[in-house]
Amino acid sequence: MSRLGLVLILSGGTLNILERVFTGCVRDYIGFFGLFHFNLFDLLVTSGVFLLIYELWKTKK
Repeated sequence: MSRLGLVLILSGGTLNILERVFTGCVRDYIGFFGLFHFNLFDLLVTSGVFLLIYELWKTKK
């Protein structure tokens, strides 16, 4: 589970960097009720962070 979290974080970050290099910007694709916007690569990073936090919480119990 922690390896998956690290892979998600690294792949999401790498894809954000590649999009910035090739297009000059990182576009936001998904909006939630006008409150915030993010792209799919940010979702990968966020999911990876949540998986790592869950693993840390589970091992401390």
